Amino acid sequence: MSSGDPRVQQQRTRLPKSYTDQQLAFLKSHLPEFERRTQGSIRGDAKKFALEKAADFISAFGLPNEFIHVEEAEPRFKEQIYNWFKNTVGRTRRKLEGRPRSMKKVLEKEGALNNTLNNAWSTGLSLTNSIWRRTSRTLRSHVGT
Repeated sequence: MSSGDPRVQQQRTRLPKSYTDQQLAFLKSHLPEFERRTQGSIRGDAKKFALEKAADFISAFGLPNEFIHVEEAEPRFKEQIYNWFKNTVGRTRRKLEGRPRSMKKVLEKEGALNNTLNNAWSTGLSLTNSIWRRTSRTLRSHVGT
C-alpha cells in the first residue's frame, strides 16, 4: 500500500474541538432525534441525519478556522460533527447504564487497584517482619543476660 492509499491511516494532530455555547446548544438540541434514529430500523438513518445537521451547522456558523486550508474540508467537518453526535450519545448511554468506556479501562483500573493493594500488603509484611526481627533480637538479648 502506498502512502496515498486511503486505507493507510495517517497520523494527524488532534486538537481539542471547542464549540461556542451557541454551537453546543445547536448540536445538543438535535441529540434526542439522533439517538432516536440510532435505535430505529433504517440502516444509516442516524448518520444521514447527523450529516444533514452538520450541513445546517456549517450554514449557520461556517467552517471552523482549522478547516480553511484543509483538503475536502466540508466532508471532514461533517464527519467530525457525526462523530460528536455518536460519541455524545454513547457516553450518555454508558453513564446511564453504569458501564465503563471499555474493558481496557476496567482492567487498567483493576490493575492500578491491585498494585495499590499489593504495595500496601508488601509494605505491611515488611513492617511486620522488621518488628518481628527487632522483638526477636530484644528477646535473645534478655535471655542471654
